[in-house]
Amino acid sequence: RAPATWPEGWEPRRTEEPSKRWREKAAAFLKWSQGHLLGDAGSEMLDWLREVRGLSAGTVEKAGLGWNPRNWWRDREGWGLDNVLNNDGKPRKLWLPEGLVIPYQVDGRLMRLRVRRTRSEDGPRYYLVPGSDTRSMILNGNPESVIILESELDAILVSQEAQDLVTAIALGNASSRPDQETHDFLCRAKRILISLD
Repeated sequence: RAPATWPEGWEPRRTEEPSKRWREKAAAFLKWSQGHLLGDAGSEMLDWLREVRGLSAGTVEKAGLGWNPRNWWRDREGWGLDNVLNNDGKPRKLWLPEGLVIPYQVDGRLMRLRVRRTRSEDGPRYYLVPGSDTRSMILNGNPESVIILESELDAILVSQEAQDLVTAIALGNASSRPDQETHDFLCRAKRILISLD
């Protein structure tokens, strides 16, 4: 097999792990949102995850999904983020939108929170919580066979159904290039399947 080649000048995307303070705040928010997903407030979202997205109850729990029933605004500095000013000179708040909370953990460390918004008429369907690491989600299975997807929910479903037949990798979006860890993983793979939206 010929080694993978990349365009000249191409470099993997740089990522940065979140701060300890961000992880603490994000973990508390995630735990709270997981309680809401499994409670009465999340019953409609749980039904959608099972009936529309095809995720089992065990997969939902294993993935650590949560439900945020309303918009929240928090102090950025309290989450270990730099203070940013709005156009009026007032400090910008950290927005935690209503929606499905999708975490990504690596070796037990929370790296990212992405929210699939229920109402996205006024912005993106998927919202990356500031301070999150942007690395690709890698759900291990068979390191020799890899399937590249866009969304984390798709990767979670493929991982549920294929189990150890393939490793599911969610890039986050179709235009995102791989980070260093993902690049290294892809260079070792024997089969790479592309299944973007």
